[in-house]
Amino acid sequence: MQQVITAVTLLVALLVPVTHAAVKAFDTGAGKVYKLEVKQDVTIESPTVNHNALKWLVVGKHPGYPTKRSLLKFEDLPVNNCPLHSIKWAKMYLYFDYAHKASKYRTSDVPDINRYLSVHLMKKAWNEAQANARYRVMGTPWTTEGIDISGSDADACAQCGIITMFPARPSGFVEFDITAAVQSWAQGVPNNGVLVHAINELEAGRDLRFASNKEKDKDKHAFVHVLCA
Repeated sequence: MQQVITAVTLLVALLVPVTHAAVKAFDTGAGKVYKLEVKQDVTIESPTVNHNALKWLVVGKHPGYPTKRSLLKFEDLPVNNCPLHSIKWAKMYLYFDYAHKASKYRTSDVPDINRYLSVHLMKKAWNEAQANARYRVMGTPWTTEGIDISGSDADACAQCGIITMFPARPSGFVEFDITAAVQSWAQGVPNNGVLVHAINELEAGRDLRFASNKEKDKDKHAFVHVLCA
């Protein structure tokens, strides 16, 4: 009899749908702001190595090393509660840690230059545990190595505005406007996340390091705020 009860209990447990945590939201008085948590992120650098274990998302090019770009994907906006016409703006926040110079280089070899960052809507799906400069998922390559940003792997048109990262910028969150990306997802475009890269990524200088979702301090993880009104 006990075995029958146990079997029935297990069957019921399997049939009951799993309830996932709702997207966080708070009322500002001028509308509701939804917080979309980061779900996946990874630095793209090597054509043979996946860098998902890094506690940073790296952008730029360090002399003697491959160019680095970073991918991020966030929770889906609950469009039943926040339809397309209600989206006023969407801001992505990345925690800037520091501009890196390898210890083997002199400062004159790796100047602390401005980096100009742009964000592009991703058009191809990827997996943070498998993606590298050659493959977006195991066995499936990008259109061109390092991710094509001319319209195939990522949208050729950058999101609103270019972010200038000055050499003396202190650590802390950096804001990026990704309203167009969130509006696209609200219209049914697949949410494949976004790409962050430096427009002057080939210029010799320090690379920029932002906290990834492998950073132990979760307060430094990337997120998106969306205002719906």
